[in-house]
Amino acid sequence: MSDLGIQAHLERRWGASDPVSLVSPNRFQPASFSPAFPVTPYRYRAVSLATTANAAAGMRSIHSKADKPFKDQIPPIYTGRHLWSDIRPTTSNMLPSPLVAYEELPLPNSDRAELPSCTVRWRFTGRFSLNREEDIARGSIRLQVRRFLASNNSVNTSCMVNFPRGVGRGRVVEVTVSPENLDTVAAVQLVFNGSQLQRLFVGPDLPRTSLVIEVLGIPLPLRTAWFETAANIASLLQPHVRVHDIWVAQKSYANDPTPPEDTNNMVALASLSPGEDGGVDPYSFHSLPDYLNVGGAECKLVYARRLS
Repeated sequence: MSDLGIQAHLERRWGASDPVSLVSPNRFQPASFSPAFPVTPYRYRAVSLATTANAAAGMRSIHSKADKPFKDQIPPIYTGRHLWSDIRPTTSNMLPSPLVAYEELPLPNSDRAELPSCTVRWRFTGRFSLNREEDIARGSIRLQVRRFLASNNSVNTSCMVNFPRGVGRGRVVEVTVSPENLDTVAAVQLVFNGSQLQRLFVGPDLPRTSLVIEVLGIPLPLRTAWFETAANIASLLQPHVRVHDIWVAQKSYANDPTPPEDTNNMVALASLSPGEDGGVDPYSFHSLPDYLNVGGAECKLVYARRLS
């Protein structure tokens, strides 16, 4: 229907009106035209005065999507608060340090779960082509690591350089060393093509029988007494594994001064009896329970083992 046809139809229903106000604001609109209602780029679509006024004044929109917290759009940072250790404290009210930092645990579904023991992973930040420069980068990185170990009086300077396929879009490199050199190599600053590499993960020197257990869905009443809950979980897991440390998983956000928030998940570092190859015994591993009754709630257990 043409503009004139629409105008005639509206005049029959609502009475005569200014013909200019009935046409699209993008066509035939004089420069001095100032409509009484907000103009929308969509022809004849109604506009809410309340919504427009609120938006102009910076007030909260009435639309539900606009009320979504800004934090939901920011990836959280996951950390852990140490709650329990199988090592007796040397002083009262002093919890011993865990075997490894929470950030270095091979958590389930994480890149750290695929990181071998005594291995450090870096990311190339500058120009690097895995197809064309793999051999050059391998020789350069091996030479830098061995020189750094020698400068720190390390007797064993041997190392293995690996470029894992399917990880980090072909822009990561891993260096594996002997256990006594792990902390030293984690501090080296590698450079390639004039750009310093970024250190990503450190695969701690954990026994091959180690595994990480996530306890999901801790009931709300038990979250008011985390230390007692951690001791209870350790006791419930002991018939199946040897528990070393337990944390409560926390999350926070970058540039947010708010302290990390406790989640309803706990993480345990444990170990199993060794199998014939010295790693985790497969029969013991497959006999582990899928759920744990914690305070009357069935909490799901998720396991992760570090690659041998």
